[in-house]
Amino acid sequence: MKHHINFTKMVSIKRIFKALIYSLNGIKYAFMNEPAFFQEALLSLIIIPIILILHTTVACKLLLIGSVFLVMIVELINSAIEKICDLVCKEKNNYIKWAKDMGSSAVFLAILNFLVWFAVVVVF
Repeated sequence: MKHHINFTKMVSIKRIFKALIYSLNGIKYAFMNEPAFFQEALLSLIIIPIILILHTTVACKLLLIGSVFLVMIVELINSAIEKICDLVCKEKNNYIKWAKDMGSSAVFLAILNFLVWFAVVVVF
């Protein structure tokens, strides 16, 4: 039995537009309801222009801007983990605590990643 792949459906503009709307809704929700994401978004509005005026290569600037976005991406994932944990279990639970702590650790490591790359670019 052959499986027919419907490329038209897979690449439909309507589907892409819906995905964009869902993504923007997620960013809007995080910006309005997640203090850490709000702070990181505001910091990115300060940090990215600084990156753009650094006397360095375009590749280094892109690496640093990508690292800023990585922090925000990981924060969104961490916030999603926390929302699911809060939905699944209201009482204290070590597994929930560990999941939340690991999500927080991921954000911390993403921030360290940015700081290391920033130091490398500025020093060298």
